[in-house]
Amino acid sequence: MSASRNDVLSEVLTLIRLRGDLVYTARLAEPWGLRFQPGPAHFHFVEAGGAWVTPIGQAPTWIQAGDLILLPLGKEIGRASCRERV
Repeated sequence: MSASRNDVLSEVLTLIRLRGDLVYTARLAEPWGLRFQPGPAHFHFVEAGGAWVTPIGQAPTWIQAGDLILLPLGKEIGRASCRERV
């Protein structure tokens, strides 16, 4: 990784003081569903396929290959292969 940070995402992450170094990879077969309890913020990158992401109490949003999302600190979030499993 380069020491210079000229891209907007790096600048934003530095300003909000996001830190951490845990990386997880999951290859899931349909149907699947995951729930993330309130706690630290998470980035999720969709390498292939797609998923429904549902912040508790809000409408589901479809994300697909190439999408990168930030799940904010303190929010319970569901992710699933179909809307019914979120």
